[in-house]
Amino acid sequence: RDGRYVFMTEPFSNPRASSGLGAVPEAITLARNGRVWRYDTRTDRIGLVVENIVFADGILVEYDAQDRLQSLLITETVNFRLGRAQLAGDHAGEYSVLWDNLPGLPDGLDRDLQGRIWTALIKERTPLMVWVHAHPWIKPLLLRIPPHWFPAPRGTGIMAFSPDASQILLYSHHNNTRIQDISVVAPVGDKLFLPSFAPRNSGLH
Repeated sequence: RDGRYVFMTEPFSNPRASSGLGAVPEAITLARNGRVWRYDTRTDRIGLVVENIVFADGILVEYDAQDRLQSLLITETVNFRLGRAQLAGDHAGEYSVLWDNLPGLPDGLDRDLQGRIWTALIKERTPLMVWVHAHPWIKPLLLRIPPHWFPAPRGTGIMAFSPDASQILLYSHHNNTRIQDISVVAPVGDKLFLPSFAPRNSGLH
């Protein structure tokens, strides 16, 4: 809030990661290549905050009751998880999984004026994804198949959590008829703005 730190997620190490390319192998292997970095605007230095998590993507800063920087919420997109990295206090340096097995791939994070946490589920979780992770012997074969051959999940959605992320307040599934690949939920007043990541569904909803 004071503008000192800038936090950045690095989903995985790939020259074309920012364009979304290379995500399929990461989703198949669940490789622990995700990192979170912190840039200090006062000292002009950057440091590693979190490493060895799966596909770090959405990020949200949390504060304690005294308005001090406390922790980070992080989505592990292809791992269907929401986690927390402690930055201060007795558990500083620890990372914990808050929600596992979410119904889709959690992407961007945001918070509304009531403190509720919102995330987009850019793709729904399919039975094929569940089966592949339960049978890892098939993964070496899948990694040899061109990514565009894989059937793409059609559904997308949004979720809301309580301010401390301890409860799920809302889950809304969308079947691809009006909006595809919601990448983040941006709450403003009594509206939710939903950007789409799909090339053929560009724009703001």
